Amino acid sequence: MNDEKIIDRINADYIGEPGNRRFYIVVSKKSDDYLLWIEKDQLISLGRACSKLLSDHINKIEKSGQHADNTIELPDNPDLEMNVIRIGVDYLTASNRIVVIFDDQESIENGESPKLRIEIERKLIHNFINQTRELSASGRPTCPLCHEVVDENGNCNFCPKKNGHSKDADIPKLI
Repeated sequence: MNDEKIIDRINADYIGEPGNRRFYIVVSKKSDDYLLWIEKDQLISLGRACSKLLSDHINKIEKSGQHADNTIELPDNPDLEMNVIRIGVDYLTASNRIVVIFDDQESIENGESPKLRIEIERKLIHNFINQTRELSASGRPTCPLCHEVVDENGNCNFCPKKNGHSKDADIPKLI
């Protein structure tokens, strides 16, 4: 397990084309870079959880006059590279920071959880939340009922929330 880290930078992005994207988070602390490969749904959920934690612990309306560095590059030789399996999020009231823990399959199997623990200051988390929202909106559209990705014609086949009415599904005849 890596020691507690108050990070200097956190950014999210993807590589690839819609439908074949791979999402990642780059975390930096001084000279250490961490590359975290993450599923799109995990990334969106992380952004929402951070936003909810901030709204639950807001004392006053904050105006973010300082914009974080949005330049994102994959580190050539990251100090840690992992495929994220599990994420945990909490808020430290005393230090006014969000804590995020990340686990990969190996750390879970070996009982070495968390693999990475970071603390994010409020000035950085606002930018990260905005990045997750932009990445969510930039992908392929989803069905408003079941939230599955729609095809190129805007149709969602076999949507369970359409009450089972699908023109594509054959209904077996009763004997």
